[in-house]
Amino acid sequence: MHKIRRINSFLFLTPFFILVFFGCDLFLDSLYDDIGATPVVIGRDAFALAWEAEEPAIPELPSAVNHYNLYARTLFSKEWELIQETDGFTQKTFLSVGRLGGSGSYELGIAEVLNDGTIGEVHSSLDFDARPVGGWYLKAVSP
Repeated sequence: MHKIRRINSFLFLTPFFILVFFGCDLFLDSLYDDIGATPVVIGRDAFALAWEAEEPAIPELPSAVNHYNLYARTLFSKEWELIQETDGFTQKTFLSVGRLGGSGSYELGIAEVLNDGTIGEVHSSLDFDARPVGGWYLKAVSP
């Protein structure tokens, strides 16, 4: 298990905007209204996760993105857990709720991994610049 220390980027715009799709219902959950984030309720085991990122102009450079690490943590936890690495440069992947730990509320994060092995800052689904604006979190419920 890899752990990454998160650096807050509340006031800084990042190149990543994390989105969840694949038949998910968006609605406000009064339990977490005070954090300003939108809950994305998943009632099935698998879902797709997509993000925006600029494809490297020269993919062979040591500073070019090689792949992405996907992280999760239960809502309001401090430590990230690496849940998946993408195969090369991509802007989407499929995840399993079981891989997250089952039913519960989760914050998801993504970090770029460069060709030279450098791991970038984890960009959280709760970051203000995530879409929808104000961020989101995953609420996995049993089907």
